[in-house]
Amino acid sequence: MEHDELLDSNIGEAFVVTETAKRYLIETAKWAKILAIVGFVFVGLLVIISLFAGTIMTSLLSTNPNAEDFAGMIGGGIITVFYLSIALFYFFPTLYLYRFSVRTSEAIRTLDNQILTEAFSQLKSCFKFLGIMMLAMLILYGGVLGINIVFGLFTPF
Repeated sequence: MEHDELLDSNIGEAFVVTETAKRYLIETAKWAKILAIVGFVFVGLLVIISLFAGTIMTSLLSTNPNAEDFAGMIGGGIITVFYLSIALFYFFPTLYLYRFSVRTSEAIRTLDNQILTEAFSQLKSCFKFLGIMMLAMLILYGGVLGINIVFGLFTPF
């Protein structure tokens, strides 16, 4: 394990990326770019949908005489804000992933360690954002489940 000894003995010095690792990074950057572009397309679609969803939902609910109170309660604005917030939450990890792909490709092309470090910083930010979102969703789901259990226990059949 010559490379392991080289890495261990030169901690803090130049980091060597093997040709195999470079190929993996290039392939990873390509897939990351594809995923990021698809992510941007979906964010754009969510923004477009948000502009029309409120109007469509309000008009659909207003045709049902039993749902007019509900349509007045939620209004089109709330649905628009809901979809825009979802688009905003998906925009940031997609942006981080895109930046990772572009910087990784550039770092491999120019053999620049600083740019590669910036690329991995963007990947870290992507995973950190997704991890925090996942944790928030698990807490939200757990809270909703807990509330449902409590109401389920005290609701007569």
